[in-house]
Amino acid sequence: MLYGKVVGSTFSICYSAKKVTVMKNTIKPNANPWTPHTTRYRTTRSISLGRCYAVVSMVIVTCNIAFSAEQSSPWRNKLNRAVLQNDTMEARFQAGMIYSLKDRVTGNDLLSISPELLPSKWMIFDETLTDLDTARVRTGATPQTVHASYFLSEGNRLSIRWLIERRTGDLILQMSALTTNPIGQFRYNIFGSDITRHSMIWVSGYGASHTLQAPWNGIQLGDPQTTGSPSAFPHPVVALFQGRKSGWFIEGRDSRIGPASLLVKGTGNTATLGMVRRFPIPKKNPDLFEIRIRTYAEHWEDA
Repeated sequence: MLYGKVVGSTFSICYSAKKVTVMKNTIKPNANPWTPHTTRYRTTRSISLGRCYAVVSMVIVTCNIAFSAEQSSPWRNKLNRAVLQNDTMEARFQAGMIYSLKDRVTGNDLLSISPELLPSKWMIFDETLTDLDTARVRTGATPQTVHASYFLSEGNRLSIRWLIERRTGDLILQMSALTTNPIGQFRYNIFGSDITRHSMIWVSGYGASHTLQAPWNGIQLGDPQTTGSPSAFPHPVVALFQGRKSGWFIEGRDSRIGPASLLVKGTGNTATLGMVRRFPIPKKNPDLFEIRIRTYAEHWEDA
């Protein structure tokens, strides 16, 4: 049975495969809208199965429209959160933005930031700030994948896809976009990487390693949120987070040798990483190099 309410009258439609009964109750002012009053009219007539199906179809279409509208929402909506895990790690996401990474063997947080504190403005395309708060996003998840599609105010479309390999496999990021104008830089930022229990080993473009440990508020190569990627030399997109007996490793796998960069900024007890790919010939369908994350136990050489 379907019910509809209007001011002054109540309508109810009772339907079966062959018969529909339509009832109308005239309502007194301020009366209970579901209690019959004064004059009552009753009309019964048979209708075809096709018309019944049409009524049901209209209801289904309406539900589908409401569902689609619900799925397109601001990126900070709690409904856009998802979790991926295997035997060694657990990762949590807010509309495709990673905000937690936990070592399931040791129980240590490797990366952690409140999803409410994830920055909404940072460089994704070239050297222009993108405001995620002006975007609409649709998300989806399976036990092995998380996907987020951003529809940005300037007309750009951003696709973020994470997948996790089974058992002791990697956590993998694949990212692409369709832009209104050709771009020369494309990036993904990772916030909240722990540098208290883990020393971060960053490698410069000259092959020299640098150890970054809390408390640290410096910058290596540039600010991931606001600095463009340098083009003077190709840069290894790798970082090691080394703990006492465990840690994790992140790397960007480009199909070509450069140009790419790993920008780092210290925020006291954590570090922000900016993984940037450059395009010598700007393009309107950029894709980021594949980013892989894995944990290790005992020896970092096993990562």
